[in-house]
Amino acid sequence: MPEVFASSNKHTFSEGESSAIRRVDQDSKSETEILELMDSDPRIIREFISHPERYSETSHGPLLSAINDSDNYLAYAVSGLRGHVEESEEFKLQGVILVNRDSNFRRGQLIRNNIVPEGTDVYEVSYTKRLDYLTKEGMEVPEASAGQMASGLRQVLTKLVAMHLETAQDNTETLGIPNFSVVAYVMDKEPFNTRSQNVLLACGFEEVDQNKRVWYDEETEDRAPKPDRVFIVNWQKFMTLVKEKTGQPFG
Repeated sequence: MPEVFASSNKHTFSEGESSAIRRVDQDSKSETEILELMDSDPRIIREFISHPERYSETSHGPLLSAINDSDNYLAYAVSGLRGHVEESEEFKLQGVILVNRDSNFRRGQLIRNNIVPEGTDVYEVSYTKRLDYLTKEGMEVPEASAGQMASGLRQVLTKLVAMHLETAQDNTETLGIPNFSVVAYVMDKEPFNTRSQNVLLACGFEEVDQNKRVWYDEETEDRAPKPDRVFIVNWQKFMTLVKEKTGQPFG
C-alpha cells in the first residue's frame, strides 16, 4: 500500500464524527486479545468474509491474516470517542476497517459490467465491528456502540482521497470528484448483509444493479450459489454526508 498510509497509532478524528481511527495496536495486550477473539468468532468470520476456508492453512483467521499482511492491506482500528461511547470505552477498539487494491479478477468483472471505466484505480473496503465477548480473565466486553463503524469508514475514505492528492503524478489533481473508485462486496446472508448495507449507505455508497453482481474469486465462482452484491462510493453523496457531519466543506 502507498506510504501515505504508514501513519502512527495516534488517534485522529474529524469534528462531528463519533469515532476516531488509528493503526491497529498489536503491542497492546488487551487489544490483541480482543482481535484474537474476533478472529476466531464464527459470527464475524461469516460476516467478514464469504469463504473462510481459504484461510484454513494459516496460523490466523481471516481478520488477523489481513492485518498482518501489510504489503497488501491497510488496517485501521476504529476507537471510541468521549461523548459517543461509555467512559470505559473511550479509545478502545470498536472494530477494524481494511483497505486493499481490488484484485484483477474482480476489477475485470467491474470493467466488463461497466461499473468502473478501464484504467480506474479500484480499492476494496471491508470491515467488522467488535461483538460481545468474555475474556480469559472473565471480563465482559460489550458489543461496540452503534454508528462507530460508519463514522470510521467515512474518515478512512477521506484519507484515501488525501493519499491520491499527495501521490498525483502531475500534481494537477484537485479536490473535485476523486478519479478512483472504492467498492465493497456484500454477500446474501442475513443479518450480515443488512448491517453491512447500513454502514455503506451511511458513507455514500450505492448498490450497483443486482444484475451486475461480482464473483469474489475463482473459487467462489465454482462453489458459491450466486455472486456478491456490489456497492460503490458515490463521491458527490459522500462529500455531502461529510459536510453534514462536520459542518465543513469536504477537504
